[in-house]
Amino acid sequence: SSMQKTIEFLEDKIGMRADEIASKDELLMVEKKLRAKEKTLGFYEKLTSTTVAYNKKSNKFECVCVNPENNKGVKFEVKRTKEGDNKFTAKGNAKFLPEFLRTSAVFDDTQFPFLLKEIYNTEMFKESEE
Repeated sequence: SSMQKTIEFLEDKIGMRADEIASKDELLMVEKKLRAKEKTLGFYEKLTSTTVAYNKKSNKFECVCVNPENNKGVKFEVKRTKEGDNKFTAKGNAKFLPEFLRTSAVFDDTQFPFLLKEIYNTEMFKESEE
């Protein structure tokens, strides 16, 4: 039919099939969900003083943990290993990290809270004597 030919012509021009194109309502719903996720992430970053960004190219999470009172911070990456563990690699200001994290370390998912606790217990987060 001419309608089908028109649809095929338009699909070819935009590089998508008609059934792949989301409706306005679907896009608005996705935008709402995205805003909620961004709000949650912003709160998490305040709560933990840690920003997390996923680097799709290297398949790593790039993290920065900063003490907001003195602006001292560390940068590190976490990447999933083939065995399913996590490889932690210090990337910046390793001197502020506990010694066992100053280069790299491998740990499982259950050890994330312990890892953050160790970072928070470093000199970087000690209260300054004024």
